[in-house]
Amino acid sequence: GVPDAADNLTYELVGIAPDAPPKLAATKPTGTPARPAAGGRFVVSTVARRLDTGATLTAGRVTCAVRIGTARLRATGGFAAGRARCAMTVPRTARGKTLRGTMTIRSAGTTITVPFSFRVR
Repeated sequence: GVPDAADNLTYELVGIAPDAPPKLAATKPTGTPARPAAGGRFVVSTVARRLDTGATLTAGRVTCAVRIGTARLRATGGFAAGRARCAMTVPRTARGKTLRGTMTIRSAGTTITVPFSFRVR
């Protein structure tokens, strides 16, 4: 039957974990232009999305660590046009060398690090 107001019902939720931060996935990083040119501006970008909802990340914190050989390169991270990106100026002396780095994306309480590598022309 239907309980009347005098009955107290207690419910226990079993097997429900507290909200864990969502997992993130990112596409293979691409460069604009396709290959960095010595002395030119270069942007590495990726599309990152939440695996729980499939939603593309458009906000959060993007940090970039970039090197050519042992020299650190200054790069600025952020989001633009639905992509996480690292923008930098490639040194004139970098022709023929390999630009390597990581883009770390922090959003929705979780982090993903995306490695990249491009040969400088």
